[in-house]
Amino acid sequence: MDQPDCYAVLGLPEDADAADVRRAYRRLARDCHPDANPDDPRAAERFLTLAAAYAVLSHPARRAAYDGCRRYTKAVRAATPPPAVSSPSAAFAPLDPRVLSPRRGKACPPCWTFPTPWPPTAAG
Repeated sequence: MDQPDCYAVLGLPEDADAADVRRAYRRLARDCHPDANPDDPRAAERFLTLAAAYAVLSHPARRAAYDGCRRYTKAVRAATPPPAVSSPSAAFAPLDPRVLSPRRGKACPPCWTFPTPWPPTAAG
């Protein structure tokens, strides 16, 4: 399971400074604290997620490491090509020359032409 994005959890842009991080954390912590929401069973889970995001973004070294991991992950995802086929059945589907044709919908001319009859006859 993927980790939640710390910036999204706090509702912050990536260029937020330390004061913005602290302000967002305090505002959200008041709203989703388990003591303030005793009837909500997921309040504790949301509060712990919020606290973890704040712990990462409030510490300069942790935030720098987190930002580096995010940049690396984005670069890897951008460099990874999409799958060649959408499904295994598409890989084994018969090839239709009309689909492969550069002139969509028209039959594709043969890929090769021989000026002489094939197979060549022996002169003799």
